[in-house]
Amino acid sequence: DGQVVQPAAGEGALENHLGGDEARNYRKYEYDMIAPHVGRSMLEIGSGLGHFSEQFAGRLDYLAVSDNDPYCVDELRKRYEDNGDVEVLDLALPADVKIRQKVDTVVMMNVLEHIAEDVQALRDLAAVTEPGGRIVIWVPGYMQLYGDFDRKVGHVTRYTPATLGKSVRAAGLEPEVLKPINFLGGIAWW
Repeated sequence: DGQVVQPAAGEGALENHLGGDEARNYRKYEYDMIAPHVGRSMLEIGSGLGHFSEQFAGRLDYLAVSDNDPYCVDELRKRYEDNGDVEVLDLALPADVKIRQKVDTVVMMNVLEHIAEDVQALRDLAAVTEPGGRIVIWVPGYMQLYGDFDRKVGHVTRYTPATLGKSVRAAGLEPEVLKPINFLGGIAWW
């Protein structure tokens, strides 16, 4: 619609401060919540500068990282250039995901809210997930909290457990766990 949107990550980007070098404790908290659901191979969607995925790099047999911001893709390639077990993808969903091998886990940390066609994006990810695998989704909650920050970084929506479950089911997937993570943080954000 012609609206200028701040990239989610990259040099000086707004969201980068939430998950970059300045937020190690928060990133560790996210890792502790997500790690029990990750198998031996992982595709991270919207990897930004690779701060979150680097926590998994040593424990996986295969890691694919992705972003659609040229700055981030370039930085990911630099970060993992000497690691043949890591594949870097320039990827904007929805799309046919071209990946070296299927994975048992897809992780999306604060990405789905940027994608207008979320159901198709989930279908595309399911196509590269091994049978019985998981797609782990972390999204901002509650449209009542939608504001200027969301608009500036290109958030299409915020989710509730019910609305996220609706999108997941519409993609032909079965949700295992749908729950708010940081309810008190939502109150502070509001």
